[in-house]
Amino acid sequence: MHSVRQKRTTTGCLTCRMRRKKCNDARPTCIGCQRNHLICTWPTDRKAFQEILSSRSTAQKPPKTTDVVIRKPVYGTSAPTMSAATPPAVTRNLVTIPHPLDLMPGIRKQTDKHFFDHYLNVTALQLAGRVSPRNAFLSHLIPLAYQDARVVQCLLALSGAQLCYHSNHYEHNARSHYAVSLRSVKHALLDWHVLKATELAGLLTSTLMLCFFEVVIGNADGNFFFHLRASRTMLLELRGNRAHQVDQSLLDLLTEFYAFFAINANLTLHTDLPVNREIPEDPFLSSESLVSLNKGSDIHGVLFGSAHELFGLIMPIARSARYLLQHQNLAQRDINLRKYEKQIKAWTYVPSSQSSLDRCSDASNPDAYKLAGEVYRQAILIFLYTMFHGPNPPTPSLIAQVDALLDITIYHAAAIPFGAPVQTTMAWAALIGGSCMRNSEHRAILKYSMENVSLSMLSLRRNLSFLEALWEEMDEDELVYGPYGIELTMQRREIHLTCA
Repeated sequence: MHSVRQKRTTTGCLTCRMRRKKCNDARPTCIGCQRNHLICTWPTDRKAFQEILSSRSTAQKPPKTTDVVIRKPVYGTSAPTMSAATPPAVTRNLVTIPHPLDLMPGIRKQTDKHFFDHYLNVTALQLAGRVSPRNAFLSHLIPLAYQDARVVQCLLALSGAQLCYHSNHYEHNARSHYAVSLRSVKHALLDWHVLKATELAGLLTSTLMLCFFEVVIGNADGNFFFHLRASRTMLLELRGNRAHQVDQSLLDLLTEFYAFFAINANLTLHTDLPVNREIPEDPFLSSESLVSLNKGSDIHGVLFGSAHELFGLIMPIARSARYLLQHQNLAQRDINLRKYEKQIKAWTYVPSSQSSLDRCSDASNPDAYKLAGEVYRQAILIFLYTMFHGPNPPTPSLIAQVDALLDITIYHAAAIPFGAPVQTTMAWAALIGGSCMRNSEHRAILKYSMENVSLSMLSLRRNLSFLEALWEEMDEDELVYGPYGIELTMQRREIHLTCA
């Protein structure tokens, strides 16, 4: 007797379908989700599920003229309703919601809606170093999310990671969205080279959002570098071979995300640590290339503010110091140090093209981006002097030189208006400066600033906790100073600080 072959079920929970895993259809939690500690999500009814599938398929098609209508602005309550006849230059300043939230891929439960709403109203504002006149974390990522369920899951995970700052009640859901995202990304990476350019851009967005998740939630297990290296592979492909097939503004934005992470990961003297910290110095990480990213647009400097040239010096300084550590050459060391010192001191602040929205001329309302640039100038000088000093105990002259720079840093940082968006981009400067604070007054000022900043991210607590551990080590060992001190503290305390 021949057995009747059963047709493959088209049901199953949405979590298993996204992961492309078999589902035993057990409600409310299937075996697969129970085993992997995931949120088991089910479509509310068959009709709704078909609408979701339909919305996914239509999202891949080029939008019709009538689809240009902006139904609901996400950011800014005073934005007028636009029609298809509105000039493109105007419509680009708003975020379009092409479908109702209920039909967004991956938004199923009330907690999902809560996480997504929190992303729109809080997370996106706290991640961006520049939000006026347009926040790229909304204007560019939300439309992309409507076309890619992976991006949605990553945004939900990222929003949940930030909510964990207020309560660990959100951690299970945040990590569940992260786990779903990670499995989906891993599956897609198996055949990333055959993806269409738009699909590859969505996958790159997902891996970069996973980097943000690791930073925001304060993870210190080294997974950040796996996401970053995967992002680099796809970014090189898009920039090198398919740049003409994707939106240039989006590609520049994703490049800025990657560049910010790759540059800010330079915290230690050595890179061959238990978690490999080696990041290639690609041409698009140079000062000139960084300045060109979305230059002239209303999202220019979403993370780099107006200090692109300064950020572009961090990797060359680190590379040069590490090379001279292996190839002792005092004359060349002096030449390189003076060269970088001259470039740092020669930096001049250039307001963005949106200067009327970003700056005020009166002293009572100072330009936050100019002040942040001055803070980074001092922090990078500290980075230069301490990196080139190597793993040696700091000399009295070095300590005096760095302490003077710390005084200037604190002066400028204190003048940055409370709640200024640029504060979210200053963690690297805080860690580098904090790693050299032998003075208890300096430590107290930095601690107070980090405890009272307007940002709500676990990474702030992680960084402060790390600095307090470093100061304890510093009080016992004079070698603990600067980037080498960060390295020693990471090894002794078994903390894999990934990126500022």
